[in-house]
This record gives sequence, structure tokens and C-alpha cells, in this order.
Amino acid sequence: MVKNENSVRKVICAASQALTMIEEGICIEIAVKEVSELYQVNPKEVLEFIQPE
Repeated sequence: MVKNENSVRKVICAASQALTMIEEGICIEIAVKEVSELYQVNPKEVLEFIQPE
């Protein structure tokens, strides 16, 4: 789970960018991996934000 407010913001930004990439036709795995590296966040957290259980 996300630990602090700054981490939450990073995950939200990463998830937003990943969703944009997905809408442009990039597969979800690649989009999540790329934005996770860019924002230095855990890919699982980004994926959970995009696809909540």
C-alpha cells in the first residue's frame, strides 16, 4: 500500500499517464512498467490504482 502523501501523488500521476498510454493503444503491462520507472513507484501500486479489486 502507498505510504505517504508524496507517494500517493506519484502513483496518481503515474496511473494517469499509464491510462493515457493505454488509450493510445499501448498494452497495460508496458504502460505500467514505463511509468513506474519514470515516477519511481511500485508497478503493483500503479496497477492497483488502475484496476482496483
